[in-house]
Amino acid sequence: MILSADLHLGLTSDSVLVEGLPSKVVWTQERLEYLIEMASEDPDMALLLAGDIFDSPNPDSYIFVLFFQGMQYAKDLGVKVYLIPGNHDFGVDIAATDVPLVAALSNVDVVKAPQYIRIGTRLVLFLPHVPPAKRAPKDPFGIGRLTKKKEVADLVVAHGQPTCSYIAGSETILEGSTAMPVDVEALGKLARYIAVGHVHHPQLTERLIIPGSVIVNDFAEIKEKRVYCKFGKVPKLVPFPASQWQYSELEIDMRKGGDLPTVAQIKAKLQGNMVKVRLKVRNRSQAERRRIISLVEEAGGHVCRFDVQVPNEQNVKNTEKEEAAVAVHTKLDHEALVRAYLKTLDEP
Repeated sequence: MILSADLHLGLTSDSVLVEGLPSKVVWTQERLEYLIEMASEDPDMALLLAGDIFDSPNPDSYIFVLFFQGMQYAKDLGVKVYLIPGNHDFGVDIAATDVPLVAALSNVDVVKAPQYIRIGTRLVLFLPHVPPAKRAPKDPFGIGRLTKKKEVADLVVAHGQPTCSYIAGSETILEGSTAMPVDVEALGKLARYIAVGHVHHPQLTERLIIPGSVIVNDFAEIKEKRVYCKFGKVPKLVPFPASQWQYSELEIDMRKGGDLPTVAQIKAKLQGNMVKVRLKVRNRSQAERRRIISLVEEAGGHVCRFDVQVPNEQNVKNTEKEEAAVAVHTKLDHEALVRAYLKTLDEP
């Protein structure tokens, strides 16, 4: 089985137009097709998507067209697709994932309620997102409605925020929003592995699988790897191939004067062709925006964000505040914060 999550089809921020489509949409579609191709080479010929397939419950019609094209491609390759809604694509009264359900695509199984499904030789328990207004306090996923099985599932596929603190590199992650709390310890009694969508930073522990998002959603995620999970005898996170749509940051410091960087110098710094320019100048009259954009394009990049930084007294004060905030953040007891957050979930 091939497992992924958080496609966020329809997200268009920090994009340029590519043959009439936002580059981020093109990038996501390319990754979806790649996942389908990997699934076609897997013995189970199955692709599991753990929520947030769409970026909103009501995306533009052309996004559905692209999704259907992807599902048709999966059908042509003999791939079965299982998907659950996440907090982005399932609102209170409408879910984007209803559309492929209504369309009755023969190779697409939209799981909208807790359900055990056998895929090949493995038993999988799917737990889709439930809007906050429809959650039962003691059983938010509605697992109690299932017929009790003596057999332990091989895998739980859910979408939400794991209710535990965990470390990704040197970063402690705690995401809020309307996502479901996923009790990893409790679900561990139902399955050998727990796969969770929603958190974009990938991670693999002894039992928890977080495949992460298929693309870099914004420049805050620029250093995060993008992977998918190949679920064989043991789960394995596999990197996606390099993409031309990868993001790069280009800093140009002109505060001491001098010449702009050459095309060759810019090209050497680019990791991908989607570029955020951060220009530091003494005053705005120095900001040669058009010339810099032209240089980046000559180097093979596309400027999708351009920030000009002019030092002043307020900027200096803001920088001091940010550094102080970082210093405080490093001293926080993150596990205590997580416990306090979880305690609020149990309160009426």
